[in-house]
Formats: sequence, C-alpha cells, structure tokens
Amino acid sequence: MLKIPYKILNKLVMFKKYYNYLTQRNINSAELEIEIFKDYIWRKVFQYTFDYNEKGLLDNIKLFVGDTSQCRISGAFPRKMTLNTNGYDFAIFQDSRWVQVSDNTIKITRYHDALPILSIDTVHTKNMENHYKNLKAASKNSIYVCNSEPVRQDLIKIIPELENKSYTIPCALPDNYSKVNDGIKLKSILISRLSSVCLLETQKLKMIDRIKNAKKLDYILHLATIEPRKNLRSLIKAWYYLHLKYGIKLIVNGSLGWKYQEILDEMKPYIKEGSLIHIEKLPPNELPILYSHAKAFIFPSFGEGFGLPPKEAMQCECPVIVSDIPAHKWVMGDAVLYCDPYSINDISSKIEYLLFTEEGKEKQKELISKGLERLKLYDYRVVGEQWINLFDTLKGKKNA
Repeated sequence: MLKIPYKILNKLVMFKKYYNYLTQRNINSAELEIEIFKDYIWRKVFQYTFDYNEKGLLDNIKLFVGDTSQCRISGAFPRKMTLNTNGYDFAIFQDSRWVQVSDNTIKITRYHDALPILSIDTVHTKNMENHYKNLKAASKNSIYVCNSEPVRQDLIKIIPELENKSYTIPCALPDNYSKVNDGIKLKSILISRLSSVCLLETQKLKMIDRIKNAKKLDYILHLATIEPRKNLRSLIKAWYYLHLKYGIKLIVNGSLGWKYQEILDEMKPYIKEGSLIHIEKLPPNELPILYSHAKAFIFPSFGEGFGLPPKEAMQCECPVIVSDIPAHKWVMGDAVLYCDPYSINDISSKIEYLLFTEEGKEKQKELISKGLERLKLYDYRVVGEQWINLFDTLKGKKNA
C-alpha cells in the first residue's frame, strides 16, 4: 500500500479545496433557523438600523446562508455564479454582483453611486477597478435602481445600455429621529465616544476635563467616514477662522476610512488645543442628541449618491449646509444652504451668514420648516409605495 507523506497529502487536500473554490459556479444556500440564531442575527445585521421594539420582525421572515464569499463574487477576479431563486419574483442585490438568478426571477441591483469610477483620486485604484469590473459584468442581466437621479445619469454615462434598464427610487429615512433636548446627556456622549486616534491618554484626560467643565457647548457638526471625498480638510480651514472670531467648536463624528493621514494631520493641532472634538462609533440612539444641539450641520463633500446624514440632521431640526453637487440639489431642494466645496471662503462665509447674522438666524427657521416638509418625500411609506409600483411595472413587462 502506497504511503503518502503527510506534507504532500496536506498539499493535495489544499489543492483540491482551491480547485473547488476556483471552479464552483453555484451558490449553495440553506435556511437559517431563526429561533436558534435570532439574537445573533439581530446583533449582526439589524441592531444598528432597526429599533429594538421591531425585533419581532424576525419572526416573519426567512433568512438563508450561502457558501460563497463576497470576495468570490465581486473581488479582483469576479466569476459568474448561479443562485437558485425559483419561487421568487425578484432577487435584490445591494451592489453589483455577477450572479445569474433563475429564469423566472427578475434581478435588481441597488446602485448607490459611481464615485469609485468618477472620483478615482478619493479611492484606492483597486476599488475603482473592481467597481467597474463588477458593474460591467452585472449590468448584462440586471435591472438597476439608483438612489437619486444624478446617480442614474452617471450610471448611464458609464454603461449607456442601462438607460432603459434603470430607475430611480430614493433612500427611505427612519421615523425614530426627532429633536432631543438633553444637554446633560450630550456631555456624557462626547466623553464616552471620544476618539483616541489623535490623542495620547494624558491629552484625552485633558479633553474630558474641558468637556465636563464647559458651561456651554456651541458647535457645528460634521458626520462622515474620514476619507478624502468628504472634504473635511476644507471644512476645518473654513471653520477655524470662525472659531477664532466667535469661539464656536467643531465636532467630527467619524471613524477612519481610507487615505486619511493628511486629514488626521489637519485635525491634530485643533484636537490638542480642545477646539475640535473627534468622536466615533455612536449608536443610532445617540445621534439625535448630537444633531439636536448642533448650531448647524455641515456636509461639504465632493460627491455623494444620496447622503443620509444631512437628512438625519433635518429630522432633528438642525439647519444644514451642504455642497452644491447634483445629488444634494436633487435630494434636498431648497431646504438647505449650499456652498462651493472647492472654496474655503465660501464654506466659511455660508456658516458665518447662517449662524452669526440676523438675516441668517431668520434663514435657519425657514430651512428647518422646509426641511421637515422635504423629508416627507423620504418617508418609508412613500418610498415603499415606489418600490411596489416598480415591482408591478417590471412584472407587467415580463408578462407582456
């Protein structure tokens, strides 16, 4: 009997696994036992987007787990995979995936933005390459639903064939955000969520003391991942002039993303002197307090698909200043004040006008009123009706 050395046998086994990995074409799935994994599923998937009182929703859904990783479907070398969707009218993917669904199922891809292709200086090259590969592959057999009309127009520029296979349905907003008056809790949140990224432990203790002893916290707020597209460096430059003149602080709520070192270098001196407060990892139930006490929410990003944070701020009756990019104008209309993201002077002057002039204070009331009205467009019931209408339209076309 032939004896194969363990090392060789182990390599043969690994080769077989790798071969199977490369040649697998079907996504195998099995239904999860909700009762057994209910707590895990809630914590892993739903905890940060649903209210705890809605946990019962899990009792009325089916969940399946597959044996195929995201990397295999949409990594650097995406491969066409097949998913058995018999019995389902639609299969909705949250990003471009080269997946073939069953013939009786309509595949829908939710498309958030084309920025990895159109703003390549703000992402890693690999992100751009992967985004295009997967978009090109998935577009052959999928309907695309974009979260704003400017995103749809960008999509058509990249893949013209999708003009008649793409639709626009905005994001829906949660209905549990509203203005909160709780100044004591604000300090507690700032202290407990204070980031250590730019501070030594001794410096962090000094910052905590400053927050505790502050009689009044006047601040403007910025909430976003720390990465180049959000234009935080320009905001810091625009804000600091106003800080020297009026004493207003800047609170940045955001975790590190990519290409962030130059942004951190910009933040560090102001964090150390206590004029800029960097916090991160806030749970959803704490965000309304942060929005509600801010003098204004500032979002001067270079590009967005929809942009949720400004709408959350509007829900909490916080006046908003955003960059004058197409997506913001389409989504927010005249319910916000616009600034040129490429002009530090314009960002600064718009903040100064809104917060420190009599005319601006009247403008705040107008923006808050218009904002609450504008948000009705993104009520989950309104957006849900748009999805139902789309499903009916697509089924009608298929059966025609």
